[in-house]
Amino acid sequence: MNSEQQRLKQLLSSGAQTDADEQWLLSYLETTDATGLRELAATLFQQELAEGARIEPASSRRLWDRIQERLEEGQPVPEAFQHPQPQPVRPPKSRIALYWQAAAAVLLIAGSVYLWQHTAPEKTPVASRDIVPGSNKAMLTLSDGRTVPLNDTAEQAITAGIHQRKGQLEYNGDETANGIQYNVLTTPRGGRFSVTLPDGSIAWLNAASSLKYPTRFSGTRKVELTGQGYFEIAPGTTPFVVTANGAEVQVLGTHFDVMAYADEPALNITLLEGAVAVKNSSHKKQLRPGQQAVLSPVTGGMEVQEADVEKTMAWKNGLFELENTDLPALMRQLSRWYDVEIVDESGGKNTKHFGGRVGRDMQLADVLKILEQYDVHCRIEGRTITILSK
Repeated sequence: MNSEQQRLKQLLSSGAQTDADEQWLLSYLETTDATGLRELAATLFQQELAEGARIEPASSRRLWDRIQERLEEGQPVPEAFQHPQPQPVRPPKSRIALYWQAAAAVLLIAGSVYLWQHTAPEKTPVASRDIVPGSNKAMLTLSDGRTVPLNDTAEQAITAGIHQRKGQLEYNGDETANGIQYNVLTTPRGGRFSVTLPDGSIAWLNAASSLKYPTRFSGTRKVELTGQGYFEIAPGTTPFVVTANGAEVQVLGTHFDVMAYADEPALNITLLEGAVAVKNSSHKKQLRPGQQAVLSPVTGGMEVQEADVEKTMAWKNGLFELENTDLPALMRQLSRWYDVEIVDESGGKNTKHFGGRVGRDMQLADVLKILEQYDVHCRIEGRTITILSK
């Protein structure tokens, strides 16, 4: 490890970074290509494993936050964090790539090492083969029953007023269509996709989710969600309504997330901007930005609490946010994103909560190796993950 790499490691492990340190870090990352950054991240992480050392989570998180602040102060941000809407004039693409490399490298190092514990892991049969992370893919079902596979690369005109541009579906509103016709966008396990609706509203779907919507809106703008989706609603004179698992969210123009998976213990509606009204058969409540409505599908109860917005939005931002996440909740996320089945042979004895962040672009075997630091050991057989007993 050369002197510059040693200094980077020192910055990650130090509790005090000065402005000079920050300037050096940005300069170093700008002159190191993406391949070099990933190799360096892997080297640092493997050295930590060999030495049994630990980088304090507070400092690694603080360093990432400082990089993120710089990006938000007018610097370009990666596509995973952007909204597909008009943006200010950008610097040249090369500079965008450099700052994204900086963010990605710090995240990879800080997120991975943040999860390291003092004790070295026992060797367990983690993987028989690599299971790659999910990607942009979905299936569009048209009103006449035809299905159109969608992916991350294709650009195509599907039918009048409907276009796919890489990882996004766009509706321009076909005014010549007779009556109201409905389409369904479905993401499989291991997939995600976004759609710009006829009114300009945008919906991002997480894995194993679906959205039913009209090809043009007339009166109330109403869609039906299963799974999880994040919405940015275009302002309009008519309400926008999202129905999900017996609940209804009504807005005029706002940003919010709905998590309504059938295998989750609760339905969560989180408001980021604007105002929404949430109701089910028994309750109706108003949310303010930063609040979350938690609905029980069993009792019909509804509670409003302060939201952990970073945790809620992690999936859209390309992350697993593990802060205060327990093992069953994490395994449900991994199951959907990597399209695997989970078998628990541990008897549910592992009640630990995790911390830190892990990129959703990591291979599953690498994620499971990180979990070993928490004494969670797994075996991969085909597409089945077995949580082993101690």
